[in-house]
Amino acid sequence: MEPRGSPYVNNTIVENETHYSINHNNSQQATLYSGNATVGYDRGYFAGWNIPHYHRRLNAGELLPHTPYEAFKAKGRWNGSHYRLDHPTNISYHTERNWTAVPTYAPEWDITYQQLKEVATGYDASSYVQDAASAIYSGGWDALTFVAELRKTMAMFTSAVSSLKRLLTLGNPASTWLEYRYGWRILYYDLVDIAKAIDNLEAERTRFSQRSGITHRVSEVIERTQWDGYSGFTMKIVVDDEISLRGSVTADINPPRFQVNPAITAWELIKFSFIIDWFVQIGTWLEAMSFLVFSTNYTASYGYKITRTVTATMTDVVFNATSSGSHEGYALSSAELIWRIPSTVSYLPTIRVNVDTPKMIDLWALLTGIKPRGVRL
Repeated sequence: MEPRGSPYVNNTIVENETHYSINHNNSQQATLYSGNATVGYDRGYFAGWNIPHYHRRLNAGELLPHTPYEAFKAKGRWNGSHYRLDHPTNISYHTERNWTAVPTYAPEWDITYQQLKEVATGYDASSYVQDAASAIYSGGWDALTFVAELRKTMAMFTSAVSSLKRLLTLGNPASTWLEYRYGWRILYYDLVDIAKAIDNLEAERTRFSQRSGITHRVSEVIERTQWDGYSGFTMKIVVDDEISLRGSVTADINPPRFQVNPAITAWELIKFSFIIDWFVQIGTWLEAMSFLVFSTNYTASYGYKITRTVTATMTDVVFNATSSGSHEGYALSSAELIWRIPSTVSYLPTIRVNVDTPKMIDLWALLTGIKPRGVRL
């Protein structure tokens, strides 16, 4: 492979910043300061690898490796104006644009590669490679588990009327919730898997790709207050981050359309095993190990996509008793980092907390001690 990429580019936007005053009869203007100010930027770079004869090898059916890759881009712009009239002297002070108080009190508008890289390193995306491998293996229908659960499945049909009645009368909400979550919902997924397996019975596909992951959204609000004895304001800065973590696997594999896997079935039939899976992904690990058995070749990677947006607005402008005027200011910037790292499917179970609101309700329902009919627990 051959390296490819571009050098780090940091184009800046520079404009004049001038502060001046006008006396009481508008007859004289005094320049207080005049100079250049960096009011914006456009920066970025990328780095990766070229695979020789990529298209020819891809068309020939070769399984090509996932390669390292990084790309960063960012844009930002700020502006602001200042006007204050001093009543005792009737002298006014002006900055018509590019008032540097804006970036001084909103330094977050200047987004760098190092900042986003630091955000990415605070998360672990590598575990989602195992999730992607598990998804490839489990694409068929788990026949053995379905048969083992058949008695419970049939019981759900016979309890349909009473379940609906309980739901409508709210006589037993915990039981009804569990019956939905671990009865009807699981049955629906089984039926969908059966339909997919039947549709693919004649398929000759042997190469599969799968991506798995999660997206986090984090928002921070920062407020900074400035007062110079004559006037003041609050700079309100909102920093929004979107952190996407992904694992990706491409494999040459012929996963069973109708799975008969005693290890997976045994785990599924252990009481409350699904709760353990909320913290240690044993079920996913068993499927990923089965993937390794059935696959003849695979390539994998994990990666990050970090997107940051910063908005800053000047608010709550005030003046003292001897002054009046107006201040305005804003800053807006956005940036994105994409980072891909080649990897392999781990041979160890993943430890990752995977608890959301529905699962918290599940736990509450279980703690009530109610075990509804037809529910896989």
